[in-house]
Amino acid sequence: MTSTKRTRYHVGNREIGRDVEYRVECIGPLDEAREWLRADVEAVAEDVEDPSPFDAFLDRLDDAEIVGEHHIDAFTFFVRAVEDCGCPCDCAERGEKCDGEHRREAVAE
Repeated sequence: MTSTKRTRYHVGNREIGRDVEYRVECIGPLDEAREWLRADVEAVAEDVEDPSPFDAFLDRLDDAEIVGEHHIDAFTFFVRAVEDCGCPCDCAERGEKCDGEHRREAVAE
């Protein structure tokens, strides 16, 4: 019997000591999770006084293990591997056929 379980990744960030402020995404392939993490880091770097720690992280991101937490300046960025996460699917609301591959808003962490 074939298992229908598959790993998805919850990707997001928060300021250290605070709850997650922005939407957290549930993404299928690890490469997409890496790109989402990159976009999150770049977006935060645009709003800080000294982006050099963020730039240093981005320089090594392609060769880094991304699952886990990454602390940069006053922020924590995370990628969590989740089996059968149960994230809500809004395909019907958007009038799309669900293929199970799209990004989803992750359930509250």
